[in-house]
Amino acid sequence: MLDEGRHIFGKEAVKDVIDMLAAYKMNRFHWHLTEDQGWRLEIKSAPKLTEVGAWRNSKVLGWGDVKCDGEYYGGFYTQEDAKEIVAYAKERFIEIIPEVDIPGHSQAAVAAYPEWLACDPENKHEVWLTQGVSTDVINVANPKARELARNIIDELIEIFPFPYIHLGGDECPTYKWEHNKDCQELLKKIGSTNYRDLQINFYEELKQHIAQKPADKQRKLVFWNEVLHGNTTGLGNDITIMAWVGADKAAKEAAKRGLNTILSPQIPYYINRKQSKDPSEPATQGHGTETVEAVYNYVPMKNVESNLQNKYMGVQANFWTEWVTDMDTVEYLMLPRIAAVAEAGWTPQEKRDYKDFLQRMQGEKKFYELNGWSFGKHIFK
Repeated sequence: MLDEGRHIFGKEAVKDVIDMLAAYKMNRFHWHLTEDQGWRLEIKSAPKLTEVGAWRNSKVLGWGDVKCDGEYYGGFYTQEDAKEIVAYAKERFIEIIPEVDIPGHSQAAVAAYPEWLACDPENKHEVWLTQGVSTDVINVANPKARELARNIIDELIEIFPFPYIHLGGDECPTYKWEHNKDCQELLKKIGSTNYRDLQINFYEELKQHIAQKPADKQRKLVFWNEVLHGNTTGLGNDITIMAWVGADKAAKEAAKRGLNTILSPQIPYYINRKQSKDPSEPATQGHGTETVEAVYNYVPMKNVESNLQNKYMGVQANFWTEWVTDMDTVEYLMLPRIAAVAEAGWTPQEKRDYKDFLQRMQGEKKFYELNGWSFGKHIFK
């Protein structure tokens, strides 16, 4: 997964990432296109999503002692750009899973259309300049918000001719829903006291919208594992849960509910984090514990009952870009760790051996150099 909501890298950079995945026979590219800090895909029915939502007043995202720099920053992909990337991926036998994260992580969208999306449209809303989790979520009780979401899905289906669409679902604070009269009334209407169920109800309508389409326009939905905090019964059993926080436990819970799941554990598969404790590592997240060895040694489906194992679809590494602003750093942190992730996905666990992997990886250094890619050199002799 590549997050371009926080920082955007451009078509050629995305093609490079696809080439890296293809080199290790990874067959899905999860493209995270929206965030509190930026909306990166043209939606023709809602042009302000990119006219307003793709731009902010700082390239650097504030966090603790890190201050915003005041640089006007942004960008987005036109639908033609996205279709070009789709064609590039298809040539390499890779399917793209586009992610539009709604209703949480949506402050950029709220800033674009506060009259439709904000729980408090009377207040000022702007694209977020800091890291973390914004409480400025979409007002799921507003019919205009649901109409916009349906239109977004319609356009995603036309751009991405693949089976899956990811709608996010993670880190969605309910504070503004709890203080919004329309959301309070909707919660009563659906017969729940759990505000998480407003999020599920929102997704149920979008899923029903997709279900009405012809066969070639049908899509299956993917969500982060926080949706398990609500009652997922109404979403059916054909959704997929991407497990990141408490990944092993969350994945097993999804499987017990009869849902497919993908393991994407925060530790050690967040490969935007430092891959060494060496002080020369880029200024990014982590403490250097997500080493190549740690990534390689993660065991998917550990202690999973045999009757649940068929619900596990695979593994995925994630690259978040709160701290990362340039493609050289993306490459450096991805490589060679994605090779370790790929081997976990493709190789029978009893045949995996880190020493053997290290020996085989020595030849990859020349491959990276020939492609002009930056890479972590810690394992190379």
